[in-house]
Amino acid sequence: MDELAGRLRELAREKLPAARYLHTLGVEQEAMTLAMRYGQDVRQARYAALLHDITKPERNQLKLCEEYGIIPPVFESEEPKLLHALTAQSYARRFDLPPDTLSAIRWHTTGRAGMSAFEKILYLADYIEPFREPFDGLARLRRLAYADLDRAMVFALGLTIDTQRSMGRALHPATGEALRDLSEAIARRT
Repeated sequence: MDELAGRLRELAREKLPAARYLHTLGVEQEAMTLAMRYGQDVRQARYAALLHDITKPERNQLKLCEEYGIIPPVFESEEPKLLHALTAQSYARRFDLPPDTLSAIRWHTTGRAGMSAFEKILYLADYIEPFREPFDGLARLRRLAYADLDRAMVFALGLTIDTQRSMGRALHPATGEALRDLSEAIARRT
């Protein structure tokens, strides 16, 4: 483990509750394995995983946005649980990480159209990490994640959409855009 990874892991251990820290370690493991599988930067995958939820314990995400100079989009303002992706990205900037790493942190909760392979890896690692509570479709999603990133993303986004609808929650526009974009990309390949 390199020096920065050690520092980030220690920071996560200090800042996160035990269950969230365990989740973060699971995402770290999964992101690194997926990065190896798909020829992406394993160190950056580790960094993104260790930082993806670093600000999530902060109860007042809107206040944290103000401290970081973030003007939150309307949807996120109305769904504050999504704000941690924005605040974690801002927090991560202090480590001088590449843009794709910061972008992966930013989009790990909603996805977006035009996602890079690296962004997909963090999104999926967060979804399938080994300590995740079992849910319908998890085993299939884990298999798909190692077979085809785009098909895994379509399946994961579909699960997210179904969950949001079943809870009577609005769907983040970026999630729908990501699903359309990836579905079209798959159709073009076949």
